[in-house]
Amino acid sequence: MTGGGKNQAKATAKATCPPLLRSGHDRPGPIGRDATRRARLLRARRTRASQRAFEADAGAMAEAASSSSRRPARIKPKDAAADDGEEHLCLICLSNADDHEDRARGLDCGMCSACGTFYCCDCKPELSRRAALAAGDAKYQALGWDKCPACREPLRASHEENVVRLEKLLETRTEGRHVVRVQYKLGLAYELGRGCVVDEARAAHFYGLAAEAGHVRAMFALAIAVDEGRGVARDEALAAAWFAAAAHRGAAKAQFSLGIRFAEGRGVDKDAARAAEWFSAAAAQGHAKAACNLGIMHAAGSGVAQDDTLAAFHYRQAARGGVARAMFDLACLYARGRGMAKDDVAALAWCTKAADLGDTTAMVAPRRPDSRAVSARPRSARARRRRLPPSPVLTRAPARR
Repeated sequence: MTGGGKNQAKATAKATCPPLLRSGHDRPGPIGRDATRRARLLRARRTRASQRAFEADAGAMAEAASSSSRRPARIKPKDAAADDGEEHLCLICLSNADDHEDRARGLDCGMCSACGTFYCCDCKPELSRRAALAAGDAKYQALGWDKCPACREPLRASHEENVVRLEKLLETRTEGRHVVRVQYKLGLAYELGRGCVVDEARAAHFYGLAAEAGHVRAMFALAIAVDEGRGVARDEALAAAWFAAAAHRGAAKAQFSLGIRFAEGRGVDKDAARAAEWFSAAAAQGHAKAACNLGIMHAAGSGVAQDDTLAAFHYRQAARGGVARAMFDLACLYARGRGMAKDDVAALAWCTKAADLGDTTAMVAPRRPDSRAVSARPRSARARRRRLPPSPVLTRAPARR
């Protein structure tokens, strides 16, 4: 092949990017096992001093209630419209802001569905634990552990009761910081059917109200609804705009979704370079699939400079996040010594992990601890068609949905 032919083939290889990872939108749902474990670890780390202080406050509150013949006065939450930028402290710890959240640990602030009072993410697990203890013990009920410290209404309520509370809260308190969160929660309830009949149109309506007020999660949820035509007319351009609005506010899932749209040209002009930028932003926040797509683009030289070392780095980041596609591609790089020292043992280990997670390409790859552990020719014709080609550029990697 002449020099000009080689250069043309190289340019064609770089211009072609293998299929990126695409998945269904991550819909909000019940707290997962990892989040529950983090909350359990957080409760274990709380100091004994804070525990005693909390119990002393609850005991004093119960003693005051028993010594008085009337019910304790309710604390009226302060509306955001009248706070003039003042920071609201959590009623429990009096140290954090009441809407303090810790995204790194996956902890959100809490809100009473009866009065709209916020509690910081550090106190929310403790309130939940105490409410659970009071549910089956009259002693803790007498201490008021099952009630909101602000309005004295029960903290625990069924999904049906929560929907009634939230709708009543919107009617009785039309202004305040709680309004946006209440609208998002109602949209979530109508979308998932939590305590009410599934109504996608109403869900999209509440998502739209919260999104226009600046709620990031509502923006992402509305973008999904518009993209899939759930409750509203389908509009890829409008969905991309809402994804962009949430992405610019730091939502990793929205950044990943926006990167997919720039890579595929859905609702926006196709731009591999901008897709790589958004994948990079999402990967920096720990989004594993975004890191895998970034590794694919670096390996193929699509939208970014071709760099096997960076591809291996991002593949490793995604593989540690549990992405089977990244595990197999990382195994290929180990087997061929691309971007790192050749290591057949590591190649076989990553290929086995990918196969255990259901990666079909890794399943048909032979598992022999030699230099051909991953890149050897499969025995069957079907496996041969699925095999990753031995080309130094991953231009024909099998699609994974």
